[in-house]
Amino acid sequence: MNVIQEVVGKGWCIGCGMCAAVCPRNRLEIRWNERGEYNPVEMDGCADCGKKCSLCYQVCPAHGNTKNETEIGREWYGDVKGIQQTDETGYYLSSYVGYSNKNDHRKNGASGSGAPYGAVGEK
Repeated sequence: MNVIQEVVGKGWCIGCGMCAAVCPRNRLEIRWNERGEYNPVEMDGCADCGKKCSLCYQVCPAHGNTKNETEIGREWYGDVKGIQQTDETGYYLSSYVGYSNKNDHRKNGASGSGAPYGAVGEK
């Protein structure tokens, strides 16, 4: 089976890149699609790979024949005392929020408020 036809073609791809990472012949490349999603793209000579290899399909977490993250999380963490779960975060014991007042850490951080461009409330 070919991951491009069976997963990407059916809209199941989650853009993890596993297929491209394990391809022994480097015939898949991850690129942005027209909807702004990361998907594998076939490179030269990939069309017949499914008949010979199918490793890309076998490692794909989205092809429908594997457990999803919620099922795996439930198996691994479901019996942990105090465990919590939400669809947005998965399983967790606790969650904290914080920021740094030291030097310019917050201003120069990747997503903290006070960023020079695109800051909340900026016009």
